[in-house]
Amino acid sequence: MRAAQEVLRNNRSKAAAAKDFVVDRMTLTRFIQKLQQSEDAISGYKAVAAAHDVFSETKEKDLAAHIISLSDMFHGLSQKCTRTLAYEFGLKNNINMPKSWSENGLAGQDWWLGFARRHQ
Repeated sequence: MRAAQEVLRNNRSKAAAAKDFVVDRMTLTRFIQKLQQSEDAISGYKAVAAAHDVFSETKEKDLAAHIISLSDMFHGLSQKCTRTLAYEFGLKNNINMPKSWSENGLAGQDWWLGFARRHQ
């Protein structure tokens, strides 16, 4: 929201910014608080997606590094093997995983697609 950015970056008063941008002052205050926490929090998508992450950022980087090291040793993994490895990685690290992972013994197809997109 431009009004919140105007308040934070140009030291403008909330009342003046709310009046100029025709925004309720409390709504502007809420957006300012979210903007101070994180730039991504305003859109909401990043915050919602982060809530559905299975692995933390560091754990996922560790898993990606392991998969790359296997690939460097000429043990490239198929999609199914990667999904199985992710499930076993989650078990060893006592990570809460979706119920479908436990039922199937491997990570979900959509998790794999997101993982592949994040670690191209």
